[in-house]
Amino acid sequence: MIGDRRMSSQIGSVDMPIGPRSSKLGAFLDLATSLLYSVVISLLAIAFLNDPPYLTLGLAVIGGLLIGIEVHRVYERNAAVPRPINDSPFLHWAVIGLIGLNYGWFVFTDQPPVAGLLLLGTFFAPRIVRTRALLTRTPHDLPIILLVLLALFSGLVLTVNPSLSLPKVYGVLLSILIYYEIAYGIRFKKNLNRWLIALSALGIGMAALGLLGADWFSAKLLNLSEVYAFIPRKIADVPRSLRGGFHPNGVAGTIIFVIPIYAVQLLTASQAGNRRRSWRSVLTIGLTFLALVSTIIILVLTQSRGALLGLAIASVALFFAWKHRWVLSLASLVGLLLLAGVLLVRFPTLLGTFDAAQTEQKVLSSYEFRLAVWHAALQVLQAFPLSGVGIGTFDTVVRHLFPHLYPLSPYNLSTTITHAHNEFLQVAIDLGIPGFVAYVALLAAFVRTAWRAYTWAPDERIKRLILGLGTGMLAHQIFGLTDAFMLGTKPGVVMWIIMGLVTGLYLNLAPDHLETQGHEHAQPTAPAGPFG
Repeated sequence: MIGDRRMSSQIGSVDMPIGPRSSKLGAFLDLATSLLYSVVISLLAIAFLNDPPYLTLGLAVIGGLLIGIEVHRVYERNAAVPRPINDSPFLHWAVIGLIGLNYGWFVFTDQPPVAGLLLLGTFFAPRIVRTRALLTRTPHDLPIILLVLLALFSGLVLTVNPSLSLPKVYGVLLSILIYYEIAYGIRFKKNLNRWLIALSALGIGMAALGLLGADWFSAKLLNLSEVYAFIPRKIADVPRSLRGGFHPNGVAGTIIFVIPIYAVQLLTASQAGNRRRSWRSVLTIGLTFLALVSTIIILVLTQSRGALLGLAIASVALFFAWKHRWVLSLASLVGLLLLAGVLLVRFPTLLGTFDAAQTEQKVLSSYEFRLAVWHAALQVLQAFPLSGVGIGTFDTVVRHLFPHLYPLSPYNLSTTITHAHNEFLQVAIDLGIPGFVAYVALLAAFVRTAWRAYTWAPDERIKRLILGLGTGMLAHQIFGLTDAFMLGTKPGVVMWIIMGLVTGLYLNLAPDHLETQGHEHAQPTAPAGPFG
């Protein structure tokens, strides 16, 4: 099984205490310096806000990238031999199950049950007693802390409509809790394989929810109205949904996280030769195949151009990375993104038309509609650069404070523009420039985490798994250039699951003493394949 031998040597490796050449004071000063960088970059970006806003966002992106890399380096400078603990994987899965139940309740009610949260606390209590810590230390802690603090301020203090903001705050907190629990639990023996099975089950579940609850487009790339007519509608009361179900673009943006992972697992299994497999391996392969087929079918039914484009570009980059052609992988990624941008500007109807509030009245090309939304979003950002407008309240603020910028009629309440149709811009609007910098830093730290785990992986099969996880994240971020998942949106938990898996692999594969500490370490032994 993946990484079993390496994991068995680090079972319970949860807390990463300060290394022999560091001190707690030094670690604190390093983190304080990174935080200061974030503040300075945010203030500099805001200072340029009266100039073209692209300059502001560009400066914030560069600053966020540098901060994310530095935060990761600070973590590695201060990380040392993990402290072993006495814990049970059963407790880990019990916690995951409880979080899942709380999250399922939250999806259909907009708030987690109080009783469920209290029960979850009782499961965390024994771990806190044994480990003297609630959560695992990871390279992403500082950006996450900043995002949590800003989301709490935005949703509890700043918001003009708590009913819109509080669900996003709940989503952020529950998603981050899942991230830390996955990073904690991956390092138990055989737990990575269990998580890959769970990920396949998650994909099948998402496909089922999408099939039974999506508000299908009548026609987009293809006229599939006759196909949609045969699909039973079983979910019709999703909170704050205009038509009661899930938006097809949201469904598509979620499932492209996992499609590359399933494809990588199946390709790896097919190249393993004709060696005899156990029934568990056969069952796992079958489940992965079912997850891949079901998610691809749903992606086609959504007809989401942004998701299809994101998956296609990321898949080309994966193809070259699979063959270790890193320059070609990066060049293909940049080149295809530029080509897509040029085609979009030259032929704006490629994105189709915008359907105004289910009236079937086509009022704008989808590209023109997005341009209008982006223009409004940038104006809002210039008005509220430091704090943002409050998480989840973009439509309300634009409709009431900037009605002249509203792409549709601000007095027609049957139309709602819930987000800025750009994931990065949406974070800036929700949480201000500081939140934008923190989000970019989080993604930068994630990329470095994935790369370090890839270089440390002793086996090609683990490397490919990391490539699959990274490709899913890349596909979604490309999708997010023309669409958006607001922080805390309910399907957004999948992003944190991917991040948790990569972080767990990183923590498990890290040498006993990181090279930055100047200690020698043994090369980890090669594990078995991903399907046993």
